[in-house]
Amino acid sequence: MSNFIETDNGWVNLDHVESFERVEAAKGRPTYIFRRRGGTPIDRVTGIDFDPEDIEGVIIPAASDARAVVIDVDTSTARPTEEDVWTDHHSIVAWRVGRDGVTPILPTDTGGGSEALTLIEQPNGHLVSQWDDSYDTLDAAKAYALLSAQDAWDREHPVAESAA
Repeated sequence: MSNFIETDNGWVNLDHVESFERVEAAKGRPTYIFRRRGGTPIDRVTGIDFDPEDIEGVIIPAASDARAVVIDVDTSTARPTEEDVWTDHHSIVAWRVGRDGVTPILPTDTGGGSEALTLIEQPNGHLVSQWDDSYDTLDAAKAYALLSAQDAWDREHPVAESAA
């Protein structure tokens, strides 16, 4: 399955792209130049900034029963508690195989922050991350997410020591 990207002059099949680079264009607008083997430019994308991971790698359709759980913790107002942990279940529609491993592609934006934990549901009910972290239950994964968020909160909001 080929991946295409819309460029300034049409569409480019990413199978023909060996490399690309980000350069700054006029008025600070990002520009990406796509090159074929030998470094010959193919085309460019101007004015759109994106994560290179979004266009690298191969997209493989997922099995119809592939599911993911997204766990996030709200840390916006206070040190998080169990009430600040939320979960959302999603179908996995495809997998992106890239330089950093395999990433599930979900049909909608999960709404989770950058620290959200995306876990893959296994047939036996266990949950695993892309980095091989494994949790026997959803409650165990939620407890880990909460503890991690609390540790991050504590690092960012140190308690002032009382003057002696």
